Amino acid sequence: MLCRSLAALLVIPLTAMPMFVAARLGDSSTSAATPVATSLPGTGTAFADGSQHRLEDSWLPAAPAHSHGYEHTASSTQYGHTPATACGGVDTSKLVESTGYFAVASAQAMQHVYTSYGGCGWECHDESGNEVEFCEYSQCASNNAARGCRCKQVGACWCGQASPANNASTGTASMGCFSCARARFLRARPYPDGSNTSDTEFVGEEIKVVVADACPHAPNSQWCPARPGDVNSCGLKNHLDFTVYPAGLGIDNNFVVFTPEPCSEELQQRIAATSKCSS
Repeated sequence: MLCRSLAALLVIPLTAMPMFVAARLGDSSTSAATPVATSLPGTGTAFADGSQHRLEDSWLPAAPAHSHGYEHTASSTQYGHTPATACGGVDTSKLVESTGYFAVASAQAMQHVYTSYGGCGWECHDESGNEVEFCEYSQCASNNAARGCRCKQVGACWCGQASPANNASTGTASMGCFSCARARFLRARPYPDGSNTSDTEFVGEEIKVVVADACPHAPNSQWCPARPGDVNSCGLKNHLDFTVYPAGLGIDNNFVVFTPEPCSEELQQRIAATSKCSS
């Protein structure tokens, strides 16, 4: 199963715009979990309104209903470090080296404003060639959209920033390029295998993340919502695509809770020195 955090881009000089790599998911393994103080049930079938939606499900795991004291809940994937990202061409490994941060790509809906290189749009068609606004999915985390639907990216999705629509009323976090957050993984994962389904336990300790890349909707329509307020195939409004997961915890697309916060001064200095995004 693949989650491509970065799609094919417009033809732009390499000094200004990098070539991007395909994302990949992590390997499954057993997680050691720490109980959360309060037991909270999953949502079952409840979904927020949004243009992107899923079909009636024959099976769907319950997405976490609450954020355990954090502001937001997101689905997660992993794609590996890249030497040049959509957030100004930064090298994700060098950006976070020895800082304690994990570099992530945030969903297009979380960094909704793109003012250069053709913006960040999408075109979707079903298997008959009929244009549709969004693809639909019958299962959380499925790679197969209904009616053979596929989407194509339009624009470079370069240096995305949050918009005023990224707020509590839409439920979509404000996490544009070089936004930071504190986060923690839940034991729950989006798979119907009967294991690791609890959203009442944490896995590992709290971590810090920095948005260093984009997860465009078109090549990641099952994971990354397009607009503030839209939901993905798991019914969540936020998605974080990790370059790497915390080691030794068996993280495999686990749900994650997070709260935005300022980046460290050291990280801000690295961003200023390496990013080609205009300030």
